[in-house]
Amino acid sequence: MIENNVQSDRSVNETEVRGDRNMIEIDAAGLSCPEPIILLKNAARDHDEIKLTVDNRASAAACARFAESRGFSAETERTADGYALIIKRVNQ
Repeated sequence: MIENNVQSDRSVNETEVRGDRNMIEIDAAGLSCPEPIILLKNAARDHDEIKLTVDNRASAAACARFAESRGFSAETERTADGYALIIKRVNQ
């Protein structure tokens, strides 16, 4: 179970709003589990599309599994600095 009491110094910045589907970008590089998942969980409350960047394969896989368990699709791409996940709400 993910604890909600973990705080992070990272902030999330809204990068784009398209129609009624908010898109947010989260840079979770350098954070260890469960921090990227907690940032993702908090963002998923208010956003239908999330771009999440992490710097290791384990975080990318854990975040993708978490997103899919919450009704989102998750596509993972390898980047020069780590991994980028494009997470989109499937169930509206």
